[in-house]
Amino acid sequence: MAVPMKHLLSPEGKKALRALLSERPLLAFDFDGTLSPTVMMARQARMPQGLARTFQEICDALPCAVVSGRGIDDIRKRLPIQPKYVIGNHGAEGIAWPDNHLLALRETCESWMTQARDQLAWADMGPGLIIEPKTYSICLHFRLALQRAQTVNALKASFAQLEPAPHLIWGDSSVDLLPENGPTKRIALEHLLKLEDRQRALYIGDDVADEHVFLAAPPDWMTVRIGRDTRSSARYFLYHQTEMMDCLRFIARVAGFTPSFHIH
Repeated sequence: MAVPMKHLLSPEGKKALRALLSERPLLAFDFDGTLSPTVMMARQARMPQGLARTFQEICDALPCAVVSGRGIDDIRKRLPIQPKYVIGNHGAEGIAWPDNHLLALRETCESWMTQARDQLAWADMGPGLIIEPKTYSICLHFRLALQRAQTVNALKASFAQLEPAPHLIWGDSSVDLLPENGPTKRIALEHLLKLEDRQRALYIGDDVADEHVFLAAPPDWMTVRIGRDTRSSARYFLYHQTEMMDCLRFIARVAGFTPSFHIH
């Protein structure tokens, strides 16, 4: 039986977060819908200035990472401050993976784009479909598709024809195509923990890609979902992205002003 999610900013949640912070964990955050409010168009996403100032305080106190499905150059230009780690493409960018592994990922995505152009005609699946190649993954945005259901069905049929078969991560208005042997957010977090010689992590995210982290996280990680959802594998939740400000302020207060992280 699944353990019910707890509100992170409840007394119980804050007590657990204080205990985690006393061990100086890695703090990791998704970007879209987490550090940035949800927006109509992906290009509009930005981190609010107030949130950025508090995030900077946290980055000065503890190792922090932003782990996003966006390409690394895209995510960096949307961050007004730079945490210690910026991880893009679901884990493929921002970590020194072997060159031959990254080459294989890039070649797979290039092959998919060729198939999409020559055989599957993604560009002809109706106005409003945006195709975004990201070197090590591909994102298809269908929020503005005029015939959304038909576009999604046509995409699903086309994915079954792709060689090699992609790993699909569906969002509310987009789908990411990842090579099956590529890094994931979960793998990236494990790598960062080794670099930092730490055992515990806080991870906050809001979508299907983050559920892969929540599901596989060890019991001593603190996983937080933006938006309460009984189907989620996260152990804690925030009601809405706007609660991120209170969450970061609490972390900054504990991390920055509690001497030696001693918990009273």
